[in-house]
Amino acid sequence: MSLNITRIRKEGIKVLTIKKEAQVYGERRFFLANQIKNPAHICAQTSYPPTKDPTRILPVGATLEVLSIHPGGTSYSCAHINVRSSTGFTFDVLANDLGRFCV
Repeated sequence: MSLNITRIRKEGIKVLTIKKEAQVYGERRFFLANQIKNPAHICAQTSYPPTKDPTRILPVGATLEVLSIHPGGTSYSCAHINVRSSTGFTFDVLANDLGRFCV
């Protein structure tokens, strides 16, 4: 069964695991995004610049503690969850990105 907001809520899932290397992006509002290392693969319209801050890079196997679940139309147009990484960084994971980045 794929990971989604409904499953997290119904099953009371409290910990997620990163399955694809990712990074936390943002300035005032932080969210999970692709971690692109090769500059040739960065596209100005669809990519976020790679971070060098190690607390914002999430390797495969990193765990995220689920803090809260939010419906669409609150901070973002789609539903999202607020999580804390093992490095202590708090950020959001958009519903559309759950299955791509987390198990």
